Parts: sequence; C-alpha cells; structure tokens
Amino acid sequence: FLFEQFTRFANAYFLVVCVMQTIPSISITEGFPSAAIPLFSVIAFDALITATEDYRRHKDDTLNNNRPTLVARDGGEFQQRPWMDVQVGDIVKVWRGQTIPADMVFLAAGADEGASPRECYVQTAQLDGE
Repeated sequence: FLFEQFTRFANAYFLVVCVMQTIPSISITEGFPSAAIPLFSVIAFDALITATEDYRRHKDDTLNNNRPTLVARDGGEFQQRPWMDVQVGDIVKVWRGQTIPADMVFLAAGADEGASPRECYVQTAQLDGE
C-alpha cells in the first residue's frame, strides 16, 4: 500500500519536502516537517477508503461463494452445493438467469418452453462493463 502511495508524484514530492524540512540548516520550519501533517492525512484517508473497499469486496465474495448450485456427484446425481465447493472437473447445472463464475466451460444447452432448442445466451456485462 505504501509503495503504491509513494509512486504517485505528489505524495513522493511531499515526502521529499518533509525530509528536507527536518534539516534545520536548510529549513524555515526549524526542523519541524510541517508538510507531514497534510501528507499523512491524505495517506490515512486513502488507506481508510481502500480498507472499506476491501471489506465490501470480501463481503460480496462471501455472499457469491455461498450461493447454491447443482453439481453432479457420485453417479451423476445433481446435489445442491455452495459455489465454493465446486471443484475443477465438476459438471454444474445452470438455469436461465443464474449468475455463474467466469471460469466455467459451457458443455450443452437444453430447450425450455418457448425458447429455441439448444440455444444459450451469455451476458458478460459484469466482466467487461458493456
């Protein structure tokens, strides 16, 4: 986090100013780094925002990982399991309108009433924003 903060030009500039302000012979602040207060305030605020976003992302991940799905196990019977228990190679039954992870391979489509047989539409708006 700190490396990312100090790769920003403004933060790196004010850090250099703070260091130079601690040298009494070249500082008009008599060795007190007065630029440190606004610099560390900005960094603390950004840390708070980043922590809040990480917490929300963690809650969303937990919610999505606990959603139920049907997985073929032991002789082909579909059993309801949370998404976090899906293993590589599992066959998952997906229903119309169901949100699924992006790392699945589509194998086949069945026909519902009123739908074209063997037709599947995948919406990728959550992945690419379109």
